[in-house]
Amino acid sequence: MASSGSNEGLGGAISVGAVLRGTLFSLGLTFVASVCLAVAVAATEWGGELALIPWFSHLSIALGGLLAARASRRSGWLHGALVGGAYFLVAALFFQGGLDVTGVVAAISFPRMLGWVAAGALGGVLGINL
Repeated sequence: MASSGSNEGLGGAISVGAVLRGTLFSLGLTFVASVCLAVAVAATEWGGELALIPWFSHLSIALGGLLAARASRRSGWLHGALVGGAYFLVAALFFQGGLDVTGVVAAISFPRMLGWVAAGALGGVLGINL
């Protein structure tokens, strides 16, 4: 009887649906923020848009990690980090390298990927603890 409780956390530790929802939310939020930023730049001829783009991606990944952690209700840091990693793969494969798998790491730098994974993990930790 005690053994049934000890295997409780082993199977299905990762909720793929939660990671997918968090990643799609992050990508959608980044898209909306990019469109709003483009409209603001076009309307005002403001030149500081390039400095804000990395902040929008980090914020959207953190919020996606938070969403994934809330949906999974366990291992928030892991689900958030997976959202950051999935965001990196989508951005590298579709937006940087034209589906060139060999250039994934070269297309988006390794430090940026670590930052995105860290942002997702932080969002996941906040999602579980809020």
